[in-house]
Amino acid sequence: MIYETTPKQNAEILAAAADSVAVAIGARVKNPHPLAVGLNLKTIAQTCALATQPRRDWETEMSVMGRGMNTDLFGKTLAAGARQLALQTYDAQAAEHLTFTVPFDVKNFNPVEIVAADAQGVALELLGENAEVATGVAILDAGNATEVRLHTFAKNVGVSRRDVVNDDLQLFSAFVAGLGGSAARLEAELVAKALEGNPLMDDGAQAFAEAHNNVEAVALDAEALGRAMAKLRNQRTPGGQLAGLRARFLVVAPDVEFLARQLLKDSGLADVVVVAVLSNLPEGRWYLLADPLACPVVAVLRLAGSTSRILVEPHKMPIHTDSAGVRVRCDTGAALVRRQGIVRGGTA
Repeated sequence: MIYETTPKQNAEILAAAADSVAVAIGARVKNPHPLAVGLNLKTIAQTCALATQPRRDWETEMSVMGRGMNTDLFGKTLAAGARQLALQTYDAQAAEHLTFTVPFDVKNFNPVEIVAADAQGVALELLGENAEVATGVAILDAGNATEVRLHTFAKNVGVSRRDVVNDDLQLFSAFVAGLGGSAARLEAELVAKALEGNPLMDDGAQAFAEAHNNVEAVALDAEALGRAMAKLRNQRTPGGQLAGLRARFLVVAPDVEFLARQLLKDSGLADVVVVAVLSNLPEGRWYLLADPLACPVVAVLRLAGSTSRILVEPHKMPIHTDSAGVRVRCDTGAALVRRQGIVRGGTA
């Protein structure tokens, strides 16, 4: 039997194709296209072929399907469906470190320096009657003097002819989901390295030191947490003001997680301070951070203009593999922005 469709049918199938792939691989699709559930890969591939070029007299149903698998249209459809799952698994895995970090756009992959403005040091002034409002001058905080850059992580994933014929996306789904989660774990590792690196700031001093009122070199307990909270309040902005920052996130190594959660519960702070865990921190390490809206401390780098945290693009697989593919890519990095708004704890 030769697969034949009208241009209108082709348009309807192609409109539903990406949602169909997303549903098939287990992504949560909000308001999927009405035709999404009834489609299969074979039909999508054949439609891609016919939408690109009408069936030739000598072509069989299988040859039409094979031609469709090699079209850019099929690759784009596969990528659009896979992107939804990759983003969802990334979001699920990255939920913790994204809560206490801020995005920072960089223009390209060249090394950059991150300059921090003193958001807390600009003070309003009391005005007398008929007084003139003074012009403020931005004060630069001691930002990270170490050059940082984006890192690219990528992997190709293919769908074979057999998978298309059998409408079997189980292996493809597992790879895509795994890569989305992998991107988040790699990003969390970079965040941990940024915290642990104790970089030189552009005033020539390291980020963490007793002199900066941001070190509590003891194991986590109630007294240490209390002192760290006070340090956040009493840190000085570059403009000389008391920062007055409220503790918002307790970022800990895995071995301290239970203790951290129990400590906050017992102290009545569970609704005020949120626990976040970074698996790549050394044993016993903990950090107390202010809300990033009030004082951003750790930045996650993004490529300016990028519309997605995870990129899934069509990828031409080697001819001998007889398959269609996508490339899952994540461009990311992390850096410490300033030394205020954070207290490093633990003896690691």
